[in-house]
Amino acid sequence: TGAVRDLAGGVHLAIVLPEGALGESERARLHRELLQVQDELVKVRARLADEGFAARAPQEVVDGARARARELEHKSEMLGGTLRELP
Repeated sequence: TGAVRDLAGGVHLAIVLPEGALGESERARLHRELLQVQDELVKVRARLADEGFAARAPQEVVDGARARARELEHKSEMLGGTLRELP
């Protein structure tokens, strides 16, 4: 539907833009942001997969890493969806 989606303060936002309203520079920015989010997600997942991290780190740190992974997964899905929907 050509909507730009984001998450701000736990609130899902979707702004429907008229066709052609989003220029190539904004599309490129969204793509770069998606790549950065995916890169960070790989790092967080690797940290969580490290048995030593889970064994040594305080539980609140492990829980924080899990929450960050969920947040990054969600943001990746939203950015990917936005890029797929753009004309």
